[in-house]
Formats: sequence, structure tokens, C-alpha cells
Amino acid sequence: MQNAETVLGVLRGSLESPVPRNGHAGFGGRPHGKGPAERQAPRRAVDPTYSFGAWAAAADSGAALLWRAPTQLGLPVAQVLPDGTYLSVLINPKIRAAARRERIMAAATDGQDLDPQEAHLVRVVEYDVPDRTGNGTGELIVLLSTITDPHDASAAELADSYHQRWEQESANDQLKTHLRGPGKVLRSRLPDLVHQEIWAWLIVHYAIAVLISRAAEAADIDPDRISFTRTLRLVRRTATGTADFPELPLESWRLLQ
Repeated sequence: MQNAETVLGVLRGSLESPVPRNGHAGFGGRPHGKGPAERQAPRRAVDPTYSFGAWAAAADSGAALLWRAPTQLGLPVAQVLPDGTYLSVLINPKIRAAARRERIMAAATDGQDLDPQEAHLVRVVEYDVPDRTGNGTGELIVLLSTITDPHDASAAELADSYHQRWEQESANDQLKTHLRGPGKVLRSRLPDLVHQEIWAWLIVHYAIAVLISRAAEAADIDPDRISFTRTLRLVRRTATGTADFPELPLESWRLLQ
């Protein structure tokens, strides 16, 4: 018999990535609960709010990091790399003496190993999105990575990976905010039924992603160009009258963009 705290954790059912990315059909979600063991587990280092301590802890795990740099973070150039990216040093903010900071930078420039308590060598990727409209137009995006060799990952690959990471965030938003509804509590009260309900949400989200993917293929456009919320409204209007997705003309799908 599961104790009350574990059952409560299951009742707070959430989703562990990956889930189908925005309009790109692919099923990999796994329901899980926030029970006692999970609350004791270390936080995942996936592009959190930057701090030197958070970066140091994540880097110490051995993971390859790709985080967005805060705008106020100073990033002195230690070495310019052939692909246009450059190496820089994250220095512990507790080190305030200019002379000591200069010695750390000099050591990094010379290729010496750095004390992880003092500093970390990072690769900096800077780019903008030329066709971006609305909020963020012309914004310079600055990424930090522990992958310092361009042969291991090019600047374009790192920028694309960061973009794909946000597509996954969009999918989480689609599922938790638009499909389920913000703050909505699952109706089920038993662990097995909670898992069944979560799988139902996942399957419906996957079905909508497939619908978007097929519509995009028919219209020869990127699935990201089709609005998830508009598609969801269309599905909700038609679901009461049919168990199948209707066959709509191409012009109808263009209205969803």
C-alpha cells in the first residue's frame, strides 16, 4: 500500500520530457509524480537562471552545457575560434581583486587548467534571428557552452540545439496550459487512474501534433507555422460530432497559420 505522501505526489502528475515538439510528431513522454525521492533529487541543469554556482555544479556533473547568458554578464575574449565563436572565462564573482582576475584570464589565454572554484572556461556563441518579428526583433542571443572545440559542435549546431530546446518548452506549454488548462487538477484519485488520465492527455496531444504535421506537409510549410491553439479550437469544435479528424481542404489549413 502506497503511503499518503506518495499518492499525493502521483496526484500532482506532471510530464517528464521529451514530449512531441511543436507540431513535430514524436511520442516520448513519461508520466511521473513528484514523490519524496524526486524532491530529494538534484535539480536538472537545463538552461536555468545563470549563476556561477549553478554553472559550476552543472559542469561538475560532466554534462555538456548550453545555457543562455544573462545580458549583464561580462564575457572577456580569451581566444577567437575559427568559426567566429570565442572562448571566455566565467570568474567567481567573489573574486573582486583586479590583479587576481587578470591572472586567471592570462592562464586561460595560455591554455592552462583553471581552478573550478575560481573560474570556468566557456565557449561563447553570439547570433541573432534575422526574420524574427515582434518582441525580440534584433535581439542578440548569447549562449555559453562547455563544448569548447568547434569540431565537436559547430556554432550553427549549438544555436539550432538551443532553438529546439525552446520548441520542447512550447510543447510543454501546449500540453499543460492550452490542452489541459492552467492550474487544472487531475480528476482521478487513484495512482493507476492518474497514470491513465495522463496518458490520455499525451495521446490527445500527440494526435494534434500528427494532425499539424500532416497539414504542414500537405501545404509544404514548416509545422511551426501552424498555430497549435487554432488547431486545438478546430478539433474541439469537430470532436463532438465525429470520432475522426475531418478531411479538410488545403485552404482550411492555411487559415490555421
